[in-house]
Amino acid sequence: PEVNWDLARERLTALTQQAAVLAKRLDKLRSEVAAEANAGSIAIAQQLALSLVVIISLLSVLVLVALGAFVMAQRQIAIPIQQLSGQITQLAQQRDLTVQFNSEQQGEIGQMSGSLTTLLQVFSAGMQDVRSAIGRIGVAVTELSSSTDVSAHSVQHLQQDIVRLVELMQQLEQQMLQSVEYSASAATHAQQGCL
Repeated sequence: PEVNWDLARERLTALTQQAAVLAKRLDKLRSEVAAEANAGSIAIAQQLALSLVVIISLLSVLVLVALGAFVMAQRQIAIPIQQLSGQITQLAQQRDLTVQFNSEQQGEIGQMSGSLTTLLQVFSAGMQDVRSAIGRIGVAVTELSSSTDVSAHSVQHLQQDIVRLVELMQQLEQQMLQSVEYSASAATHAQQGCL
Protein backbone atom coordinates (compact mmCIF):
# COMPACT_ATOMS: atom_id res chain seq x y z
CA PRO A 1 0.00 0.00 0.00
CA GLU A 2 1.16 3.26 -0.96
CA VAL A 3 1.18 6.16 1.54
CA ASN A 4 -0.38 9.43 0.52
CA TRP A 5 2.02 11.87 2.05
CA ASP A 6 0.06 14.95 1.07
CA LEU A 7 -3.02 13.68 2.89
CA ALA A 8 -0.91 12.75 5.89
CA ARG A 9 0.63 16.23 5.92
CA GLU A 10 -2.80 17.86 5.74
CA ARG A 11 -4.09 15.69 8.58
CA LEU A 12 -0.96 16.38 10.62
CA THR A 13 -1.43 20.12 10.02
CA ALA A 14 -5.11 19.87 11.02
CA LEU A 15 -4.12 17.89 14.10
CA THR A 16 -1.47 20.46 15.01
CA GLN A 17 -4.01 23.29 14.65
CA GLN A 18 -6.55 21.44 16.77
CA ALA A 19 -3.85 20.75 19.39
CA ALA A 20 -2.99 24.45 19.42
CA VAL A 21 -6.68 25.37 19.84
CA LEU A 22 -7.01 22.77 22.59
CA ALA A 23 -3.87 24.09 24.30
CA LYS A 24 -5.32 27.63 24.20
CA ARG A 25 -8.60 26.40 25.64
CA LEU A 26 -6.74 24.51 28.38
CA ASP A 27 -4.69 27.62 29.21
CA LYS A 28 -7.86 29.72 29.32
CA LEU A 29 -9.63 27.09 31.46
CA ARG A 30 -6.59 26.86 33.77
CA SER A 31 -6.59 30.66 34.14
CA GLU A 32 -10.32 30.69 34.91
CA VAL A 33 -10.00 27.88 37.48
CA ALA A 34 -7.00 29.61 39.09
CA ALA A 35 -8.92 32.92 39.24
CA GLU A 36 -11.99 31.24 40.76
CA ALA A 37 -9.84 29.34 43.27
CA ASN A 38 -8.06 32.57 44.18
CA ALA A 39 -11.37 34.42 44.60
CA GLY A 40 -12.75 31.52 46.69
CA SER A 41 -9.70 31.48 48.96
CA ILE A 42 -9.94 35.26 49.39
CA ALA A 43 -13.65 34.93 50.29
CA ILE A 44 -12.86 32.14 52.77
CA ALA A 45 -10.09 34.25 54.33
CA GLN A 46 -12.49 37.20 54.63
CA GLN A 47 -15.16 34.96 56.22
CA LEU A 48 -12.59 33.59 58.69
CA ALA A 49 -11.46 37.09 59.59
CA LEU A 50 -15.08 38.19 60.09
CA SER A 51 -15.80 35.08 62.20
CA LEU A 52 -12.73 35.78 64.32
CA VAL A 53 -13.91 39.36 64.94
CA VAL A 54 -17.39 38.10 65.90
CA ILE A 55 -15.93 35.46 68.27
CA ILE A 56 -13.63 38.01 69.92
CA SER A 57 -16.55 40.45 70.28
CA LEU A 58 -18.79 37.79 71.83
CA LEU A 59 -16.06 36.73 74.26
CA SER A 60 -15.49 40.36 75.23
CA VAL A 61 -19.22 40.87 75.86
CA LEU A 62 -19.35 37.63 77.88
CA VAL A 63 -16.42 38.74 80.06
CA LEU A 64 -18.02 42.17 80.60
CA VAL A 65 -21.36 40.58 81.56
CA ALA A 66 -19.62 38.21 83.99
CA LEU A 67 -17.72 41.10 85.60
CA GLY A 68 -20.91 43.15 85.85
CA ALA A 69 -22.75 40.23 87.46
CA PHE A 70 -19.91 39.75 89.95
CA VAL A 71 -19.90 43.43 90.91
CA MET A 72 -23.70 43.46 91.28
CA ALA A 73 -23.60 40.30 93.40
CA GLN A 74 -21.00 41.89 95.66
CA ARG A 75 -23.06 45.07 96.08
CA GLN A 76 -26.47 43.44 96.42
CA ILE A 77 -25.64 40.27 98.37
CA ALA A 78 -22.17 39.85 99.84
CA ILE A 79 -21.57 43.32 101.29
CA PRO A 80 -25.07 43.66 102.89
CA ILE A 81 -24.74 40.17 104.42
CA GLN A 82 -21.32 41.07 105.83
CA GLN A 83 -22.71 44.33 107.27
CA LEU A 84 -25.69 42.53 108.82
CA SER A 85 -23.39 39.86 110.22
CA GLY A 86 -21.21 42.55 111.78
CA GLN A 87 -24.24 44.21 113.38
CA ILE A 88 -25.47 40.88 114.78
CA THR A 89 -22.00 40.12 116.16
CA GLN A 90 -21.90 43.59 117.77
CA LEU A 91 -25.36 42.97 119.26
CA ALA A 92 -24.21 39.65 120.70
CA GLN A 93 -21.13 41.25 122.24
CA GLN A 94 -22.83 44.35 123.68
CA ARG A 95 -26.21 42.73 124.49
CA ASP A 96 -27.95 45.97 123.66
CA LEU A 97 -31.57 45.27 122.69
CA THR A 98 -32.10 48.84 121.45
CA VAL A 99 -29.96 48.32 118.33
CA GLN A 100 -31.63 49.30 115.05
CA PHE A 101 -30.57 47.28 112.01
CA ASN A 102 -30.20 48.98 108.64
CA SER A 103 -33.39 48.02 106.79
CA GLU A 104 -32.79 50.38 103.85
CA GLN A 105 -31.48 47.47 101.77
CA GLN A 106 -33.87 46.14 99.18
CA GLY A 107 -34.85 42.51 98.90
CA GLU A 108 -34.40 39.72 101.39
CA ILE A 109 -31.50 41.37 103.26
CA GLY A 110 -33.61 44.46 103.99
CA GLN A 111 -36.53 42.28 105.09
CA MET A 112 -34.25 40.27 107.36
CA SER A 113 -32.84 43.46 108.89
CA GLY A 114 -36.34 44.80 109.49
CA SER A 115 -37.44 41.50 111.04
CA LEU A 116 -34.43 41.46 113.36
CA THR A 117 -35.15 45.04 114.44
CA THR A 118 -38.79 44.12 115.13
CA LEU A 119 -37.69 41.03 117.09
CA LEU A 120 -35.35 43.13 119.22
CA GLN A 121 -38.11 45.69 119.82
CA VAL A 122 -40.44 42.90 120.99
CA PHE A 123 -37.74 41.53 123.31
CA SER A 124 -37.00 45.01 124.64
CA ALA A 125 -40.69 45.77 125.20
CA GLY A 126 -41.10 42.43 126.99
CA MET A 127 -38.16 43.25 129.25
CA GLN A 128 -39.64 46.68 129.99
CA ASP A 129 -42.99 45.07 130.87
CA VAL A 130 -41.28 42.60 133.18
CA ARG A 131 -39.28 45.37 134.88
CA SER A 132 -42.42 47.46 135.28
CA ALA A 133 -44.31 44.50 136.77
CA ILE A 134 -41.47 43.84 139.19
CA GLY A 135 -41.50 47.49 140.26
CA ARG A 136 -45.26 47.41 140.86
CA ILE A 137 -44.96 44.15 142.76
CA GLY A 138 -42.16 45.61 144.86
CA VAL A 139 -44.31 48.62 145.72
CA ALA A 140 -47.20 46.33 146.57
CA VAL A 141 -44.98 44.16 148.76
CA THR A 142 -43.70 47.23 150.57
CA GLU A 143 -47.21 48.48 151.16
CA LEU A 144 -48.41 45.07 152.25
CA SER A 145 -45.54 44.49 154.60
CA SER A 146 -46.11 47.86 156.25
CA SER A 147 -49.76 47.17 156.64
CA THR A 148 -50.70 45.41 159.86
CA ASP A 149 -53.81 43.85 158.36
CA VAL A 150 -51.90 41.57 156.03
CA SER A 151 -50.76 38.32 157.39
CA ALA A 152 -47.21 37.10 157.10
CA HIS A 153 -48.49 34.24 155.02
CA SER A 154 -49.77 36.55 152.25
CA VAL A 155 -46.51 38.47 152.21
CA GLN A 156 -44.53 35.29 151.96
CA HIS A 157 -46.75 34.05 149.12
CA LEU A 158 -46.31 37.35 147.28
CA GLN A 159 -42.55 37.19 147.75
CA GLN A 160 -42.54 33.70 146.26
CA ASP A 161 -44.45 35.06 143.26
CA ILE A 162 -41.84 37.77 142.90
CA VAL A 163 -39.03 35.21 143.03
CA ARG A 164 -40.77 33.15 140.35
CA LEU A 165 -41.28 36.25 138.23
CA VAL A 166 -37.61 37.17 138.57
CA GLU A 167 -36.66 33.62 137.59
CA LEU A 168 -38.94 33.84 134.56
CA MET A 169 -37.35 37.14 133.63
CA GLN A 170 -33.90 35.60 133.91
CA GLN A 171 -35.02 32.67 131.74
CA LEU A 172 -36.44 35.10 129.19
CA GLU A 173 -33.19 37.04 129.24
CA GLN A 174 -31.22 33.79 128.74
CA GLN A 175 -33.45 32.82 125.84
CA MET A 176 -33.00 36.24 124.27
CA LEU A 177 -29.24 36.01 124.66
CA GLN A 178 -29.28 32.54 123.10
CA SER A 179 -31.38 33.87 120.22
CA VAL A 180 -28.90 36.69 119.69
CA GLU A 181 -25.98 34.25 119.82
CA TYR A 182 -27.74 31.92 117.35
CA SER A 183 -28.38 34.88 115.07
CA ALA A 184 -24.72 35.89 115.34
CA SER A 185 -23.67 32.33 114.58
CA ALA A 186 -26.02 32.19 111.58
CA ALA A 187 -24.71 35.52 110.35
CA THR A 188 -21.12 34.29 110.68
CA HIS A 189 -21.98 31.16 108.71
CA ALA A 190 -23.75 33.27 106.09
CA GLN A 191 -20.74 35.57 105.88
CA GLN A 192 -18.40 32.61 105.48
CA GLY A 193 -20.72 31.19 102.83
CA CYS A 194 -20.55 34.44 100.84
CA LEU A 195 -16.78 34.45 100.86
